[in-house]
Amino acid sequence: MKSELLDKVEEFANMLLKQRLSRDLYFHNLNHTIEVVSATLDIGLHSNITEAELETVAIAAWLHDLGYCSTYKGHETESANIARVFLTILKIEESRIEQIISCILATRMPQNPSSLLEKIICDADFYHFTRNDYPRHEQALKKEWEINLNLHYTDEQWNKLNHHMLREHNYWTAYGKTVLQPKKELNIRKLNKDIR
Repeated sequence: MKSELLDKVEEFANMLLKQRLSRDLYFHNLNHTIEVVSATLDIGLHSNITEAELETVAIAAWLHDLGYCSTYKGHETESANIARVFLTILKIEESRIEQIISCILATRMPQNPSSLLEKIICDADFYHFTRNDYPRHEQALKKEWEINLNLHYTDEQWNKLNHHMLREHNYWTAYGKTVLQPKKELNIRKLNKDIR
């Protein structure tokens, strides 16, 4: 999906994440944001929403982790604040800004999205659970938590925590339940082999 507004949002997000994001964010970085945007578009296209709604949730995906540029804990609130200022400067109507903010805040853990757009971005944020290279993602997060949260796990502890997270996680959209969940199950089965 291409639009002038989306191009401006993408340019802003790229600039901020490249210039201000700590290099110690091995998971929540520009690549993650790009993957979430791509996943948002994929899920959105399968969710029977309008072009305007797809653009709205894609904007939220570009902006959803900008808060990491200044804080780790509570980054969603900071992302929402950055989004509000930026979108106000672009003269986006207030009702649409509120929709985007709601999508960003819906990604807070534990997730509890209420609208379809919120469900789409929540599923997109955990799209990596379905990927063939999932181990790369979870190892990047482990390293990020060690540095930023001072959380240290043995491989066995991490495998158990990871396994629990994937088993307890639920997708919210119909696409998530029917297409993404079976792919995630494959990664759960692979993790089963690492659990003692």
